[in-house]
Amino acid sequence: PCYRVTLSLCVGGELETTTLAEMPFGSLMPSWLHSFALVEDFVVVVEMPCRYNFPAIMGLGGLLLPEASHICMDWDPHSPTRVHVVSLREPGCSAVHELPPFFFFHIAQAGLRRETGSGAVL
Repeated sequence: PCYRVTLSLCVGGELETTTLAEMPFGSLMPSWLHSFALVEDFVVVVEMPCRYNFPAIMGLGGLLLPEASHICMDWDPHSPTRVHVVSLREPGCSAVHELPPFFFFHIAQAGLRRETGSGAVL
């Protein structure tokens, strides 16, 4: 399973969608992705260890399976927060940075600083 970065364009009255990148999940269950950053030629996706609990979504939490730790999601304090950085110029070029687990709600601002000899810093 993976997250996908896609580009959708209207061509001749038809919507055409192209997958630019695929980012593998950090675990078997997808994380709650509420916000992302788009900076010039990069998209940045922050994958928190806040994962959907599908049995809880279907109303089975607490009946046959454990209840979710928060309504329909589980927090995994032992998993890192993963920051995916995907180049939009070179779709096959991406990086994943792992950080200690943290929760966030929105990405309010992002910026790009180009440094001579070392590439770009987001």
